[in-house]
Amino acid sequence: MQTDARHLRPWWPQHSLDSLEPPPVLRPWLLHAGSMTQRLQTLWPDLQVCLVHVGTGRLTPEEAVRLECSPQTPSWIRCVSLRGGGRTRVRARAVIPDWHGYNAWSLVADLGPRPLGEWLFRQTGVLRSPFEWACPENPEGAGSWARRCSFVRHGAPLLLTEWMVDLEATPNRPENGSYTPLTA
Repeated sequence: MQTDARHLRPWWPQHSLDSLEPPPVLRPWLLHAGSMTQRLQTLWPDLQVCLVHVGTGRLTPEEAVRLECSPQTPSWIRCVSLRGGGRTRVRARAVIPDWHGYNAWSLVADLGPRPLGEWLFRQTGVLRSPFEWACPENPEGAGSWARRCSFVRHGAPLLLTEWMVDLEATPNRPENGSYTPLTA
């Protein structure tokens, strides 16, 4: 998923979403404060988490800057595609720097194909940063819009990036008012 970052502008802070003017159909997805997986499951009950990469790896330079560490920092990386209705709807990449067996996020390694969000939103003592946004430099549709935030548990960060791939033709599309956006 590192190739996606080359096609995105720099990451913009949460308050800048209005000025970035995302497509109206994507706005509720970008602002959804709960589990993306759970939200997708309400629209596509057949949702599957398809593992793309799970294991140790390298941070992208952009992730290293965001996490204030070296790209060579031992890290756990989990890349997945969330597929529903026979199509990839969202791609996600979770990175955990300073990976070792006693990391506060070590149980993430045991998730297998279970959704990260299903596990993450049941944890206590987790702080989440405001969202950041990335959008295509030359808009070619919804597939290049992304959001990211970090979760911190016992001082250890987990950076989660989600790319909106195919959410424009959602069945029974809810109105924008059914979502609760994060507040600054």
